[in-house]
Amino acid sequence: MDKIIITFDAEDTPNFDISLNSKPINFQIDSNNIIIDHSVLFGLNLLEITLLQGSEVILTDLTLNGVSNRQTLYLSYYENPDTSSTWITEQHPTLVVPFGNPMSWWLAECAKKIPNTYYGSNLYEKFDIFYGRSISIDETFPRLLQDFMKYNFGFHVNEKNNEILHNKSLPWVKINLEYDEQRLLEEFLSNIELLENNYYTPKQNRYAKHKKDPDLALWEVAMAIHSDQDKSIIEFQEQDLPHFFKLIHQIESMGIEIIHAFIGTVYPNSYVAPHADDFYKNSSQYEGTPGCSQFFIPVGWKDNNYFKFDNVGFLPYEQGAYLVNNSDFMHGSINNSDAVRFTIGIYCRFTEENIQTLIAL
Repeated sequence: MDKIIITFDAEDTPNFDISLNSKPINFQIDSNNIIIDHSVLFGLNLLEITLLQGSEVILTDLTLNGVSNRQTLYLSYYENPDTSSTWITEQHPTLVVPFGNPMSWWLAECAKKIPNTYYGSNLYEKFDIFYGRSISIDETFPRLLQDFMKYNFGFHVNEKNNEILHNKSLPWVKINLEYDEQRLLEEFLSNIELLENNYYTPKQNRYAKHKKDPDLALWEVAMAIHSDQDKSIIEFQEQDLPHFFKLIHQIESMGIEIIHAFIGTVYPNSYVAPHADDFYKNSSQYEGTPGCSQFFIPVGWKDNNYFKFDNVGFLPYEQGAYLVNNSDFMHGSINNSDAVRFTIGIYCRFTEENIQTLIAL
C-alpha cells in the first residue's frame, strides 16, 4: 500500500471527487491535507481531482511515500483548455496531476524532459506534453500487450515551435482529410478474402501467439502499393477497390509522393504487437522521410479499440485521419470490440508545402 498526501490551501471547507488512473478512489481530508492510501502503479500515474464544494483550492505539495514532487506540480493541467495550473476553481473544477512512482524516477524524468527554468510558467503554451493513460485489458491477450497498455514508463515532450516536417519528436499530427469511411468499410468487407491473400506478412507477426488462447490472432496487412528498384508496383486492380484508389489519387493530386500503401485488417480479439517500423533508418528507399510521414486512416474502428504509442498515449482515432511517426515511436494496438476493423497506412515523402496544406484543409 502506498500513501499519497496532497497539501492545499482554501478559504472554505472543500469537498472533492478523486480518481487515480481513471478509477475512483477513497480518501480522507485532515485539515488541509488529502490523504490517500492506495496502491500506485510503477511509472506514470494521473491523479484527477474534481472540486465538488468550495470556491477555490490551490495545491501546494504532493508527496508519495514521504517524497515531495512540489516543483513538478506545475505539470498539473485542466483537461479543457489544456492549461497548466495548480488551482481548482468553480470555473475549472477538475485538475489532472501527473506524478510518478518511485518519485526519484519521476523527478529525474521531469528534469530530463523540461528545463527547471520553465517550471512556474504555463508549460502547455511552450510544449506539447503527452501522457499515456493506463488501461487494463482482457487477460486473454498476451502479457506483452497487457503490460504495454497498463504501464507508462515516461511521458513525452515536443516543443511547439518545432516544424512539423521531419520532426522526429512529434508522434502524430491531426489532419483534415476528407474520405468516405462507410464506403471504404463496405468495400473492404466485401473484398476481405482479397485483402487476406496478399503476399506481405508484417515482421512483428513473428511474435508467438498466446498459448492459452490459440484463437487470438495477429493482424493482416495487404500491401497495395510498394516500390522495387525505383519502380512502383500496384498489387490490386482499381476496379476491385475503387474507393481506396480514389483516396490514393486524391493524395497524389496534392503533389505528395507515395512510397507505399497498405490496408491493415484486425479482427475482434486480435492485436498488433508493439514495434517500431524504422523505415527511414534502414532503407535508402525511405531516405528523407523521418517524422510524421505516414497517413493513419481508421476505417470501421468501434469502441474498445486502442492504438498506443509508447510514452505518448492512445491516439484519439475517433477524430479521423492523422499523420503518424511510426518509425521513431514504438506502437501497438488491440481490437477488443465485436467487429473487424481496417487501417489505411500510406507512407509518403512530404514537402513543407503539402504538409501544411493537409493541416490547413
